[in-house]
Amino acid sequence: MEGHRGCSSAVLTIPAICSQFAASTGEQLPYAAILDLAAEGHPVAGAVVEAAGQSLGLLVAAVANLTMVELVILSGEGMDLADVAGTALQDAIAYHRDPEASPLRLSRRPSDFAQWARGAAAVVIQRIILGTLHEGATPH
Repeated sequence: MEGHRGCSSAVLTIPAICSQFAASTGEQLPYAAILDLAAEGHPVAGAVVEAAGQSLGLLVAAVANLTMVELVILSGEGMDLADVAGTALQDAIAYHRDPEASPLRLSRRPSDFAQWARGAAAVVIQRIILGTLHEGATPH
């Protein structure tokens, strides 16, 4: 499993969700099948997906609180979680959202290759810039 306890990657990634389900049931299933089982009321799948939804809600609320945004767009691989764990996601956002902040709206957008490519480019740019800065170079 990725990440450490309390880390979003320990409960929120597709491999982590599949690993948690397998550890609890002894059955290896693909991510989509686990989401389907959770939607049908399977107790283990439901618990794993609910925990992931709570983690996603905490993460969304924390980022929204720091950035002061009123809209968060959820997109990309694995975001069907937001549909299946919608109640846990919304409850966690409500609990962790700064009470002085504006209400937070969520929007789901399908992902496409262009979005993936922009995200990958942003990660590469960040690593190049942060890598350069960490090596002792001073920004100009």
